[in-house]
Amino acid sequence: MTSQKPTVPRPYLRADERREQLLAAAADLVGKRGWAALGIVPLAAAAGVSRQLVYEHFADTSDLLVSVMRHLFERAHAATAKIVATAESDDAASVIRRAYDVYLALPQAQRRALRALAGDSDPESPELNRVRLLMRHESLGLWVPYVRRRTGLGEPKARALVWMFTMAAWGITDLVEDGTLSPDDATALLTDVVARAVVSTEKTRKRPSIRSAAAARSRPRHS
Repeated sequence: MTSQKPTVPRPYLRADERREQLLAAAADLVGKRGWAALGIVPLAAAAGVSRQLVYEHFADTSDLLVSVMRHLFERAHAATAKIVATAESDDAASVIRRAYDVYLALPQAQRRALRALAGDSDPESPELNRVRLLMRHESLGLWVPYVRRRTGLGEPKARALVWMFTMAAWGITDLVEDGTLSPDDATALLTDVVARAVVSTEKTRKRPSIRSAAAARSRPRHS
């Protein structure tokens, strides 16, 4: 006669602590298997809890997706927003370096989840697409005004430049995670490339065109 293992009761957690536990489990699940794997049932299995308990904290899959995105995104977003808010008196390299440090400080699973969130749209998951658009909107809303002030670019070009920088940050972080680059080397390289691009665009904007310079030289001077 085999004896059954006694069931280990779940430790008691306050509602806010349980929600944080579920969000952490969801972030880990997404980091390992991607956003498409996230749902009420998979989260319950990953966290070792019942579906009913998950439903006590998240109304449905859409609510879960948005909540996990907020959990992953908002703290880093808030820290980065403080950097951008005080960036006017700082050089571009310092701003980029501090912002990238915030991203590198995230756990690897969270970095991968955020990167996956910005991937291609999924026609079978309108909820996930909505969350993707929300994250992109908030990220661009943070950086585009700063880039426009520094470079004088119009909205479309500034958005393109910000997204290029974002993709560069994700790509170089892959090299950190596989051991090709040290975090310090990755930070230095990314900072140098992005800062050069911003400064170069600034100089191009401020430099007078050949036509305007020639016109200024030919303009008669009054004594």
